[in-house]
Amino acid sequence: MEKIDQILTNGSSKEDFDQPLKTPEIFLQLKKLFGNGVKQDYKQFIVYDQVALLVANITYLGHPWQPYKKRIQLKSYYQDYLVRNAKNRLRSFYVGIYHYEEVILFAVFDPATYESKKSHNSSAHVQTYDLQYAIKKGFYSKVDKNGNRISILTPKYFKNFVESKIGKAELDEKLAYEDLIQNYLSTFIDTIPHKRWFGINCFSTMVKAKDNNALLPEWAGMFFEYLFKQYLKKEPTSLVLWNSDKRKTGIDLDVKFPRSDWFYGDLKTDEYGKNIPGNALDTMEEVIQTHGGKVWYLSLQVNSEKDFKHQYKVTKYWDLLRGGAYKKNGYADMATRYGKKMKYSVLPVVFQILNIDNTALEILKKHPFNQGKNSNGKPRKPKIEISKDVMDALCIYKKELK
Repeated sequence: MEKIDQILTNGSSKEDFDQPLKTPEIFLQLKKLFGNGVKQDYKQFIVYDQVALLVANITYLGHPWQPYKKRIQLKSYYQDYLVRNAKNRLRSFYVGIYHYEEVILFAVFDPATYESKKSHNSSAHVQTYDLQYAIKKGFYSKVDKNGNRISILTPKYFKNFVESKIGKAELDEKLAYEDLIQNYLSTFIDTIPHKRWFGINCFSTMVKAKDNNALLPEWAGMFFEYLFKQYLKKEPTSLVLWNSDKRKTGIDLDVKFPRSDWFYGDLKTDEYGKNIPGNALDTMEEVIQTHGGKVWYLSLQVNSEKDFKHQYKVTKYWDLLRGGAYKKNGYADMATRYGKKMKYSVLPVVFQILNIDNTALEILKKHPFNQGKNSNGKPRKPKIEISKDVMDALCIYKKELK
């Protein structure tokens, strides 16, 4: 055993040894929530004779992993229980239980995500950040790198979650809202072209639609935004509203999630495997720290081909759309000004939702992205930047695009 990150009741962390619970202790925790409605069935627990909980401790992932990495170790006998429970018309869930001093958290996920693989030597991963988010607001939902949706809940929300599955209670509105947003965004991602996007085609489509951003050189990001705005028109929802406000007094973030105060999102399109430049630090501080909100980055990561490898075809087309200013001088300075940056095509690889709240922002503020100076010589406002190292920790949803 070794000392690793543990979570306290105020959401802070300290280094100490794991404190896993024994089976009788787990049963006692469930009795506190469900009273006589819970009973032990050998290695699982049955709630209200309708829900079966296969419970394992959340503990350190193990050396040589970082101290904030934890896992729920799935047992080899789980598959047998799933078959038996199905025959007995029991709804089964895998549940991880985290215990440290006065803190109890439940991580619950549907075993359907594991149907295609054996549970022996398999595990679901959570991190210190996930537990901190959950202890601060009562719940936290994410999709791990293996595609498993995990909800991390305090006892109050865990009780509500279980009882909602059998109609004994309505699922808490706050708990349901973020899942509804993620489902809406997931459906949107299914509608976008998963094949290679070509710059000339994307420019042409946006110009024809008279999109406000049709002539901006970063066409891949603008086309992703265009597709999302079109989807919002086709599938209107009260879950998500287009928000982008470029005024000095406005919040320059693309979307608003209106059922929660100061909950915003921003669309990002960046190179796969690279750091993600974020928004102005002062905007993020106003939303997250001044007003206690949070921001979701809706991140599309792509593999791109540069236009200079294709005789600057896209750059020349873009120049003509804007009136042919570069063509008039024989394209003398086009390549150095825009051609080297212009993308010829992009291939969408993965879509992620990255959750940025106060805990995450404090980490990101330590390494801001400084943009240099404006044309007038004054320094530009620093932005946040999400490195590859922290991307996994902030990811609450991930979908590979194939």
